[in-house]
Amino acid sequence: MEIFTVFSSDNVLITHLIDHFLKDERIYFSSKDDDTIYLESSDSARFYVHFENDFDQEMKVNFDPEEEKMTRIFFKNKEVFMLDISYNDSAFLYELLSGFCKERDLNSIENGAPVLFHDPFQGFVIINGIGSTLKSNE
Repeated sequence: MEIFTVFSSDNVLITHLIDHFLKDERIYFSSKDDDTIYLESSDSARFYVHFENDFDQEMKVNFDPEEEKMTRIFFKNKEVFMLDISYNDSAFLYELLSGFCKERDLNSIENGAPVLFHDPFQGFVIINGIGSTLKSNE
């Protein structure tokens, strides 16, 4: 399974994303432990939503220094909350995230709740016009 990360300076938005996963009728709750919710679909898609993350530690362990720097700049050094989503079906994950963006009517500038999406293969990505590719100026 791969890990997709959602970053936001709004912890409530992260909570709404978790709720979005839990309410989607195409996936069902399998189990939960202290920091992860396990979800599955009838088509064998699996999502493990890891919601207790230490931003500083995760950045040091799972992201390169340039990605960490660009993330901090994007959020203007505000507190950053993150959600790691382990998945085995990337198309389904993008569909869920796209639905979330539409449902919440996200606009990272107007709503004042910046969101970044990080794909393990593509780096920072934009979903439904939300997010940034965060390219280095160097």
